[in-house]
Amino acid sequence: MIKKINNQGFGLVEVLITVFVIVLLGVVGGLIYKHYHNSSSLSQNSSGIGLTIERENTLNQPGVSNFTKKVSGSSALTILNDIDSLKSTPSGIYNCPMDDGVEYTFTFTNPSLTATASTTGCRGVTIDNKSYVSTDKFWNDVSSATRQPIDPGNI
Repeated sequence: MIKKINNQGFGLVEVLITVFVIVLLGVVGGLIYKHYHNSSSLSQNSSGIGLTIERENTLNQPGVSNFTKKVSGSSALTILNDIDSLKSTPSGIYNCPMDDGVEYTFTFTNPSLTATASTTGCRGVTIDNKSYVSTDKFWNDVSSATRQPIDPGNI
């Protein structure tokens, strides 16, 4: 007969199965939460998203004009999803190339979100004082949406 390990009469096998089921439910719940969290922007209706993109040449680099562009529909959704997929900037000390002062501000409506980004240097994107690493896809999508080169001074 199986030796009982507690007062309720559960054997070792029953306890191990119970622990396994609890861990499995936790993992599945975590995966469902992560999927819902990561895809929440993907489920947005692109017709309701508004985006204003501002480019500012803070150091007055020659050949780089300031502009403000309104973007909506699928282009705005694409850039929102690009931002949603960015990875956090790794911690630690590292060197970045020189920043030429060309900065972008992305102001979304529905959902409400503001992000800033630099085209040179570490090419980071900042949201709520948190830094993320931009991608070439992100910058290519911004260029397509604005119909402007990202940083004409570096072409």
